[in-house]
This record gives sequence, C-alpha cells and structure tokens, in this order.
Amino acid sequence: MVALEFVSVTKRFRSGPSYRALRDLRRTGRSSPAAERTEPGRVRPALDEVSFAVERGEAFAVIGPNGAGKSTALRLAAAITAPTAGEVRVAGRVGALIEVGAGIHPELTGRENIALYGAILGLRRRELADRFDELVAFAELDAALDRPVKHYSSGMQLRLGFAIATVVAPDVLIVDEALAVGDARFQLRCLERMQALVRQGTTLLYVSHDLATVESTCRRAMLLVDGRVHAVGDTAETVAAYLRWVDGPAAASRELRRPGEPLTIEVPLPARTDGPITVALGVRDGHAWNVLGATASFGPERAGTVARCHIDALPLAAGVYQIFAATSRDGAWELVHSFRVADDGAEPRPAWLPPVAFAHRWA
Repeated sequence: MVALEFVSVTKRFRSGPSYRALRDLRRTGRSSPAAERTEPGRVRPALDEVSFAVERGEAFAVIGPNGAGKSTALRLAAAITAPTAGEVRVAGRVGALIEVGAGIHPELTGRENIALYGAILGLRRRELADRFDELVAFAELDAALDRPVKHYSSGMQLRLGFAIATVVAPDVLIVDEALAVGDARFQLRCLERMQALVRQGTTLLYVSHDLATVESTCRRAMLLVDGRVHAVGDTAETVAAYLRWVDGPAAASRELRRPGEPLTIEVPLPARTDGPITVALGVRDGHAWNVLGATASFGPERAGTVARCHIDALPLAAGVYQIFAATSRDGAWELVHSFRVADDGAEPRPAWLPPVAFAHRWA
C-alpha cells in the first residue's frame, strides 16, 4: 500500500528582484531608492517533474546537495505548501519536524503547545492525556513545561517538536535536518525512536546529509540534484550515485573492499618546499569529520615524490568511505580515494555504532 506519492510534481518560486550596490548607483549618479531595483523577480523551479512513491511502513530518504529541493519536497509532503503542477498524495495522519520551532507557537507554554498540536491532529482529550506523560518524559522538559516556548533554547524546541510529532505514532513521519541542532544523546534517541516507529508501521520520509545514518535507517533513497530526480532505489546504490556525483573524476577510483583487507593510499607531495612536509589522511563515512586518521612527516628531499600509506588490515565496517589528504604546504583537504566496504552478510550496523571494525570475540 502506497502511503506517500509524488506524481510529476513541479514547484516554482518567484525569486525577489535584484538590487545594485550603492557604490554602483553613485557611479551612475542615480540616488533615488526606486532606482536601486534593476530587474523584476524571475520564476525558478525548486522541483521539476519529480515522481516517486513510498510504501506504508517504509523508511525513505531524500539526499542531495544544498539547494537541490529536498526541503521543498518535505514541505509539499507535509502540505505546508502546494505544488505548482502535479499531485502529492499522502495517506493518513502526518507528523512533521521540518525545522526547529515549526508548528510551535512561541507565546504558548510547552504544555499549551502539546494541547494545541493534539487538537490539530484530532486527538481526544483522553487520548492526549494518556500520552502526555510519555511525551514529557521523552522531551525531558518537566521543569520548563509551563514556560513560554519563546524562552526555550533551540535544543529544547527540537525536543518538544520531535516528541509532539512522534508520540502520536503518525502514519507518515517527515523529518528534515533539524536533528542536527540537538546534542549527540538526543540525536541517538531520535534515530532509535524513528526506527521503532517504522517497525510499528509508520512511513518515514527523512532528509539528511549524514549518509551513514541514511544507510543505516532507510531501505530506499532518492537523490535530488537541481530539483530533478538523479537516482532512486536501494539506499546503498543511491548513496553511491551521490558520491559519484560529488567525486566527479575520482569516482573511477572507487573499489569494493572487505573488512580486514590491506589498502594502500598514495598522496603526491608538493614539488617545492622550504622545509619538512607533513601529510594528513582522513577517512570519512558521510560525516564532515574523520572516523580514521593518520599523519606523517617527510624531509624536503622528498618533495615531488609520492607518499604511500599502507593499511595492513582495513578496520572499517560495511559502508561507503572517502579518503581526504592534506599537506602542510596548502593545508586544504582534497579527495584522493573513495571505496565501499562490503557487509559480508553481517547484521546492519546501528546508527549509534561507530564504523570501526576491530578483532574481537564474545564468550
């Protein structure tokens, strides 16, 4: 049964008029404020003929670069805005957390916002009362429950919004990257809550730049680029398509590896240097930070040669990885290699578990 479907959906926005800098106006001798406007706004497509369907109880991710149309797709699914063309079909009750504070009235207290949201969803007072303690416990806002939300921090607003959106067990849960403002502990609880709801039959539509979380949470994914569907299907394959798009020519170097295999990475050293050359390697799994790293220093006589880093046994769990390198001469990280580690039939890695594999045994 299809819970969410986009049928040839197009969404266009009219961009604002452009303005000239005051220094340019002075050069032309024009001083009237009305003269600052140079051209009318133009219509631009945020989504262009987008079609996809999500089954009931399926976790589906939308990935892509900034400005690709991901948040626009979520707003359409949540009926916050309407499509310019095409049709959006959603079956059942929707819970949405698209941005911090969305759907929360800042002048009302946390308690009053809970009551208001419950009423909007059509919950009876008894139903809301039955869920109230669970909601407050999840949000951990007991002490601030009767304080106006405008005095909440962004993290507190996130906890309240996520708790409200999920405690009613919606038929369709829509989550954007708002989770990024929460602390690591709450992010983990949110991911566990989303996974539990999917197991109970809730449909999840999830947007994130955290590719590791996307792979561990969602079965299928869609890649948007410039408002168009670039790829849709199995999450691992879609993530790989995204990394190919990001990598460009480096995509050709992607290899399939297995945990424990050796790996050698080559880094060209600067041709000229006045002193020692420091090289740093960082391995990333879709995060902005490194999950593994290594450094080395070479004398100036090695300038113009190639440094090789030998990894005797690859200590990584299944997933897609990118290796970046930087030298002391420029300090900028550059992509030098990308590869996938096969799962070897292992159980899916929980989102909270680091992607580092090490020799161990249970007894």
